[in-house]
Amino acid sequence: MLLPIQNAVVVAKALTGAALLVGLLAMQACAAAAGPVAAKPEGKGLLTATLVANKEAYTLDPAQSGPAFRKQLADLSTSGNMAPPTPAVDLTLRLTNTGNKDLTIPIGGDATQIDLKLAGPGAVTVHNNVMMSMIFRMGKPVTIAPGKDYELKISSLSFGKRNMSEAAYWTEPGDYTLTATFTCRLEDGTLIEAQSTPAKVKVEKAAAPSGQ
Repeated sequence: MLLPIQNAVVVAKALTGAALLVGLLAMQACAAAAGPVAAKPEGKGLLTATLVANKEAYTLDPAQSGPAFRKQLADLSTSGNMAPPTPAVDLTLRLTNTGNKDLTIPIGGDATQIDLKLAGPGAVTVHNNVMMSMIFRMGKPVTIAPGKDYELKISSLSFGKRNMSEAAYWTEPGDYTLTATFTCRLEDGTLIEAQSTPAKVKVEKAAAPSGQ
């Protein structure tokens, strides 16, 4: 036989369980009435990207060339070392609003990313083992009017998350192409991705020191 206090505890537990069940059924009913949650659409056709090579010829760094350097880059995946400094470049990524109304995009924060694809006779791209803070960076909003441009400067072949998670190198002289992809997420969750056509650059062998 249950004592009065024990009986009260049993009743309270039963009421609590019943309340949870009723709440769960109510939530399921609301979800069913609302229907499936629609995913945010991709912002296709809102933005185009053009990669401009302000400088078309570069000199190959002897210290970052040949099989030995390529092996050093390949070993990064197991050594855990950070990638060496990437070649300096002079590029402009021009973003054009191809829509019919103002487009506000985030610039410089974690909701924005620029990726590069380097192709050529000695092209190597590696993941950079660099530590980053977990703090979400907001960046700044930039509004582009219909038919207008916004330009971003690219000064090195470091790219990806926070312009440092990936690294590209040209390790042999020759003709190369660079393609840029701009990705951002708008405040309403819409994903925008714009890929440029390839820009051409030439990498030349360093001149031999005088007297050799």
